Amino acid sequence: MHQQDGATHESSIEHGRAWKLWIAIFVCAVCAYITIAEVVHYRDHEHFVLYGVHLDVRRKKAIAGIGGKYCWYTVDLSNYGLAPIKVRGFSVESDDGTQKPEFQLPYRVERWDSESRTWRPFSELDPSRHPDVEAAEKTVRPGSSVSVVPGIILGFRDGLQNGDSVRFAVFQREKAHASENAFYSNSFKIGESPDCN
Repeated sequence: MHQQDGATHESSIEHGRAWKLWIAIFVCAVCAYITIAEVVHYRDHEHFVLYGVHLDVRRKKAIAGIGGKYCWYTVDLSNYGLAPIKVRGFSVESDDGTQKPEFQLPYRVERWDSESRTWRPFSELDPSRHPDVEAAEKTVRPGSSVSVVPGIILGFRDGLQNGDSVRFAVFQREKAHASENAFYSNSFKIGESPDCN
């Protein structure tokens, strides 16, 4: 009887150790995933990111009309959570019709007003107003990204000055321009990077 109790007790201890080992492995895997994601994100964007959905603004040089070079801004939505998310937007034909349709979300550019200390809407776009638009949906898996604003030249718009702080707000299809349902990018300054890097 005592031998049987001892064997059961040892089995219970081994079972407990196995569970602790699996929990430790899981915690280490999650920590490694978060660390790698943070390092890669910092390498690409020079800032760290919090858990969940995150917007990144990319810029590159563009030549537009008379006057030379401007920055061309695009926005990527990234999923730094542990589960896939569905993003509901639109599939929009490119202007010249030669490229495949682009996935877009309704978005707004906001400018920081230092007097009122608030973000004020500056310009917005709702792709549903485009003549060649269809509802579209994308699944963004953990650690992956999708382009949601294909491109805009901000320095070309009346009222924006070099040094102005701006940010992007993007919205799901059925919640267009509802601030409480927006995803926001980090703020950045117009003309801050002459090389648009």
